[in-house]
Amino acid sequence: MFTILVAEDDRELRELFCTVLSENGYRPLEAGDGEEALKVMETEYVDLIISDIRMPGMDGLALLQTIRDSGLRAEVLLVSGYTDFEYARKALQFGCAGYLVKPVEEKELTEYLVKIKQRLDENKAAGEGKAGGDKQEEGYQSEKLQVQAMVKYIQEHYAQALTLQVLSGEFKMSESYISSLIKKRTGKGFSEHLM
Repeated sequence: MFTILVAEDDRELRELFCTVLSENGYRPLEAGDGEEALKVMETEYVDLIISDIRMPGMDGLALLQTIRDSGLRAEVLLVSGYTDFEYARKALQFGCAGYLVKPVEEKELTEYLVKIKQRLDENKAAGEGKAGGDKQEEGYQSEKLQVQAMVKYIQEHYAQALTLQVLSGEFKMSESYISSLIKKRTGKGFSEHLM
């Protein structure tokens, strides 16, 4: 079954999305923001994420960037109440599957879902596997190695003025992704590793 994670801070809208998804034969999962969505993805296989762009904490663009930086291949469909071209440009830059403007029409949503599912089914038939699957497991192993390298770097360069910006430049990842990755894999935030 096609699993879709809805990351939306508006509970009523999130529940509405999930109802529409269930009625159309999809398995919906819920998250109230980007951080919660990443936690769900640690334990659940996800084909597609439908995410609001503007949410407290980790927003949809940061979530999309984190997913891409981590090597996960889940598709992301971004939703926004804003028609600002800058949001759409950044979303496309990070490789989103689509961009919907609120209020979302059910027909438009289902059309996107059909296209995305068809593309994922074609990839699976071509031997690439599911959007997550083995690749997702490889991503988690890769994350583990990345964090080990980061912690080692922190220990070796402890005496220097270390910041997330320095790590970002060293490891070629966004500061927000490094911060969430270190916290997720070690249970301690970046600053706790400096103490």
